[in-house]
Amino acid sequence: MAISVRDRKRLWGLSASRCAFPDCRQELVEETSDSQGAVLVGQEAHIVAQSSDGPRGISDLSISERDSYDNLILVCARHHIVIDNDVTGYSVDMLLAVKSDHELWVRTNLSGSLAHQAELERYAEIIDDWSERAPLDQWRTWTYGMSNPLSPRLTTKTMDQRTELGVWLLSVIWPGTLPDLERAFQNFHAVLRDFITVFNQEADWIDNGKGGVVAALTNRPGWVVIMEHERQREREHADLVVDLALELTRAANYLCAQIRESVDARFRLAEGALLMVFFGGGGEDFLRPEYTQKETGDLYPGLEEFRTVRLSRDLHCPAR
Repeated sequence: MAISVRDRKRLWGLSASRCAFPDCRQELVEETSDSQGAVLVGQEAHIVAQSSDGPRGISDLSISERDSYDNLILVCARHHIVIDNDVTGYSVDMLLAVKSDHELWVRTNLSGSLAHQAELERYAEIIDDWSERAPLDQWRTWTYGMSNPLSPRLTTKTMDQRTELGVWLLSVIWPGTLPDLERAFQNFHAVLRDFITVFNQEADWIDNGKGGVVAALTNRPGWVVIMEHERQREREHADLVVDLALELTRAANYLCAQIRESVDARFRLAEGALLMVFFGGGGEDFLRPEYTQKETGDLYPGLEEFRTVRLSRDLHCPAR
């Protein structure tokens, strides 16, 4: 279990990015020397440890509860060491009181917008929901079906997930205060919509005894003779499906970068960029599709223009 984007944004926001200790209140965001970015020097300390053998770790809290906002306190590195090495002096109740008093001090003494904090938390909720619905942690697994060069395929469960994700994205009500982030979400949605549409145009369900697989092309019996022009059309269709999957990965990586830029600087840093995996004659090949700096100006141009533009992307069929 990891700290959610919403809980992280709430913790830093309500603490005003300062150490919670009253004799400290050190600012925990520092600008880089070139003033082009910021470095987070604060530490998200657990009040009840993540594991039972950690500081104050004996508790009835579940794993998810231990990583929630209610069990976190924002502190500087020095005070993190202090509270974890003096468990007797810094009990659970003591730390909860320190946290509560600090947040009251922030509300009383610092000019901050509660409305802005609520908007950031709403964005964080959307991000957490998208991460789970995508699902980002299984990206390489579901895109593995794209490695079939003649007929890209997905499980029926995966196709249902992609469809439900598209419906959910269409229904989201946006706060409207982070336009670059919303643009990245809308770009992802546009690619996803076209990927599903193109995939389903000539898809066929195959019974594999494990819930079914949907292939991007009709599963013809082996004895059917296909004219060469028809075979060429099918190759082009399969290539377009794969290129849309690459574009969807590109769009997801761009969206993750926008999340780090505008909401959570630590978002998926540990997991790294999203990859697609292909299996060819030489074994597995891992690909990292991303927009170039020039492409981020326009992003996904729509399906008709993409049919041509895709050939200029960093990765595309058939030269994947």
